[in-house]
Amino acid sequence: MQISLYIIAAVTFLGPIAAWAYIIGLAGAFSHNASKKSIRLKDYWDREFAALAALPWLISIICLVFALRMH
Repeated sequence: MQISLYIIAAVTFLGPIAAWAYIIGLAGAFSHNASKKSIRLKDYWDREFAALAALPWLISIICLVFALRMH
């Protein structure tokens, strides 16, 4: 049970980061400078990413707290 909570916490924490990188990559694919476009840290500092990641990160924190209490 503890290992599964750790896995769920990791997936729900990293999932929005990977999804946002995919979205940024798709958006950059249709620009004129597609070969020069890369995913940067500044792409993650906006409200859209925070709104996307809020619920999964909350679930991740809850799973992590429960897993640590089981220890």
